[in-house]
Amino acid sequence: FSTFLFPPHEDAWEFDVSALVPRDVDFFVAKSGLEEDFGEFPRLAAANRIERTEAWMELESTSAYGAWLDDNGVEQLLAQLDEALEQIPLGYSPLDVFGGSDLALAGRFKGQSIEQADWAVYGRLNWIGKAALGALNYPGLIGLDASGIVVTEEEGILHLAGGQLSQDLYIARVLDVGVLGSEASLVRAAVELERASGENSLHLSADYGDRIETVRSRSAKGNELEVLLDLRALLDNRKQEGPLPDTSSERFLTAFLGRVFQVPAC
Repeated sequence: FSTFLFPPHEDAWEFDVSALVPRDVDFFVAKSGLEEDFGEFPRLAAANRIERTEAWMELESTSAYGAWLDDNGVEQLLAQLDEALEQIPLGYSPLDVFGGSDLALAGRFKGQSIEQADWAVYGRLNWIGKAALGALNYPGLIGLDASGIVVTEEEGILHLAGGQLSQDLYIARVLDVGVLGSEASLVRAAVELERASGENSLHLSADYGDRIETVRSRSAKGNELEVLLDLRALLDNRKQEGPLPDTSSERFLTAFLGRVFQVPAC
């Protein structure tokens, strides 16, 4: 089992997942304790309380809300999600397998569209998640070859391409943290930061320390939503021309806000 999948008694990554993120990323979003935020996934734990509020009941009774559900195919998406959840063994939810206790998204902007950014997702894994990543080393046994997905490995980084994948993916595991990314260098950086015990990581940067970790209003659990964004990098890549918000917009609120402040001045 240890040879083909993973050592059952190995230690967990002892630091925050941000210690596997390089400090030069342009954006970082993280949340711990997600398993407490959901009831039966994907239903929020607070859903019953929200649905009893007057505001929600008024919204739910409007024709616009029903039209929004239909236009976005929400019911169909939930049905597809239910089918996918049934395939997870032993009744586990996705948050049991990946990211329930710690989940983060980080990356670098590239090109004028946010969708072009290089990104990586970091999440804590349980034993099923570890076994699933270990099984990727044997694509023929788990049917990936039949689906046209090609898996190659280089220096501990798995590269998935082809099949129904819309883009190449890179995967690595650092003890109990799985890393999935669109670009090899971000995933490789996690492996290198593990060897360096997080030195030169985002977690040890002044940005993270001053703006997230030592903020006075943090709770004892420290499970608030964490967000860092390099606004200048975003604007430089978008090559924004003209004022932002647009002061000449036909929408009153946009034009008004544009006269109050400009994003590039932040």
